[in-house]
Amino acid sequence: MSHEAWSNKGVSLQELRRYEEALIHFDKAIGLKSNYYEALTNKAVALQELKRFDEALACYDKALSINPEYHEATWNKSLSLLLQGDFENGLPLYESRWKSDKRSVSAGKRTFDKPTWLGIESLKDKTILIYGEQGFGDYIQFCRYVQLVADLGARVVLEVPLPLVGLMRSLKGVAQLVAPGGCASSF
Repeated sequence: MSHEAWSNKGVSLQELRRYEEALIHFDKAIGLKSNYYEALTNKAVALQELKRFDEALACYDKALSINPEYHEATWNKSLSLLLQGDFENGLPLYESRWKSDKRSVSAGKRTFDKPTWLGIESLKDKTILIYGEQGFGDYIQFCRYVQLVADLGARVVLEVPLPLVGLMRSLKGVAQLVAPGGCASSF
């Protein structure tokens, strides 16, 4: 079998959550092609699922040493770091999702004619749009940071899915609440 076939079989096993078996197939693929960064990344994902984080990080690093522009490896490495609570190193890498076509589409990347705030420049007397790219749970979990952004001097416009508008209506720090499609209310 070719290195691609072994890797594809590993991916299939991974999708079935048979991670130990998947590792065997990724190793066979890597054995046939040592610089196979995609298989190294897939192996790292399986290791991550098995909570073998140090091994996963080593595989991500090896994949990235072969192809530093493989954004799937960078993004998955960020998840491994974040799962371990390493926000300082994980969050900057998490931004790589925007460089991956696959992740960018699934996350709902939007483009604006204004710059993205990365936490460096002052927000005093500026307006910032905060919108979600994940599910309802993430909206609810991370909305607690809206007040902190408002405390930096920003006028906060918060976009939330229509079913969450009622819940978020009383959120402190929100100057304007909008739902996709233009449904808006000001506070």
